[in-house]
Amino acid sequence: ILAAALDPVELTEMLESIDEIRLVTGQVLTHAEFVESLEVIREKGHVFGSSQRELGAASIAVPIRGRDDSVVGAMQLSGLAEDVDPAKMEWYVQEMKRASAAVTRRLN
Repeated sequence: ILAAALDPVELTEMLESIDEIRLVTGQVLTHAEFVESLEVIREKGHVFGSSQRELGAASIAVPIRGRDDSVVGAMQLSGLAEDVDPAKMEWYVQEMKRASAAVTRRLN
């Protein structure tokens, strides 16, 4: 979520400082694949991950926005992937977005 909010210059600087993006599964993402995934995150306004950094872990993250609509933080819900009900995924995302909107209103 936070990387998806970076402007192009900041994103380029970040990628130049990273040799390799390796998931816990051993999969290596190219910089281009990573940038593509950030574009999807920006479009959706959330991200769901499963076993990316920790085997068996899953998380949903949404942005917290400032007055100018910039991303100033993130809210994440995490747990065991086996406890995530795929049938409730849309509900989880909508609840996270509602919570994020409430935090955003209070910050601003």
